[in-house]
Amino acid sequence: MKEFSDIIKSYDNIDKSSVRLAMATVIDVKGSSYRRTGARMLIQDNGIWTGGISGGCIEGDALKKANLAISGAKAIKVTYDTSKENEEQIGVSLGCSGIIDVLISPIDPKDNNNQVEQLRNCIKSREPKVLVTVLESEDSELSPGKVYYYSKDEEVEHYFGKISSKIILQNIKEILKNEKTEIKELETHKLLFEFVPPTVQVIIMGGNYDVYPLLKVVHNLGWQSIVVANPRRLAKNIHSLADEVDADFDNISIDKYTVGILMSHDFNADLKNLRKVLKSDLSYIGLLGPVSRKSDLLADLQFEVSEEDKERIFGPVGLDIGASQPEEIAISIVSEILTVMRHRPGSSLRSRQGPIYNR
Repeated sequence: MKEFSDIIKSYDNIDKSSVRLAMATVIDVKGSSYRRTGARMLIQDNGIWTGGISGGCIEGDALKKANLAISGAKAIKVTYDTSKENEEQIGVSLGCSGIIDVLISPIDPKDNNNQVEQLRNCIKSREPKVLVTVLESEDSELSPGKVYYYSKDEEVEHYFGKISSKIILQNIKEILKNEKTEIKELETHKLLFEFVPPTVQVIIMGGNYDVYPLLKVVHNLGWQSIVVANPRRLAKNIHSLADEVDADFDNISIDKYTVGILMSHDFNADLKNLRKVLKSDLSYIGLLGPVSRKSDLLADLQFEVSEEDKERIFGPVGLDIGASQPEEIAISIVSEILTVMRHRPGSSLRSRQGPIYNR
């Protein structure tokens, strides 16, 4: 979601009267690639871009292709075969061992439903979303590159027509259920159904100086942050970086993409907060401090903590990377959150059997 936000911010700051724009979107990957399906890059015809579709290997060529798409006012599909050491393909030697399909489509700033506006709609809600990108269509009104943000069932027919809407809606529901991006070839359309989860929301319960390094890492990831503490006792830098500050955990809305971290350094405060978070649906509860402190907290809550609750409590919080300074501890905490949210072991990639990304 951070890439979406960066693209929207860049788009809003562009003088669209003097600059023409295109969007490059990774629509399919076979084999290895630095970025996966859904990676995007906003391209200006002056050579400036925001986002990315690889690790810098194919961006340069995408800029040239974007000018073709802009000049022709028509989306073009480009395939990059990085599995071969062939400099003639785009002028550089790659070797990522993958085949990447990229759709590059011009953006009409006058269209209130253009690609960037659909991304804007996407980040407004904390519900999982589906973006539908037209790859091929027999309907002249649905040219390749058009993007549809699903929000209501009744809007599908308005966008895709009565004949196609039923099967498209079925596919949208399937994508939401399986939480997996897929390309679907229907009778009259070839569409990319992209599952877009909301960004991670981190609730930090505590107000000491070590909250700030954690907020910085969370901010750089584009995650949402909420600090639960007495607002009058918080440093200005915490107020400036946190998305929200609240004195009470009970005021905060929780969803499956929300995690909580208790780091007040005060036993009674953490005990009070732990009692509250255990009554919520948080699947990850990080507890700062040694094992003995966690044991003491759980002992005080002896009859309130089930075995399922104990599985939700990650204490001492963070991955074992030898972190000692607040900045290192912040990286350790965020790394553990990622392993839990992405269902990964948190081990070295060199020990992983199979591909890095789930396919």
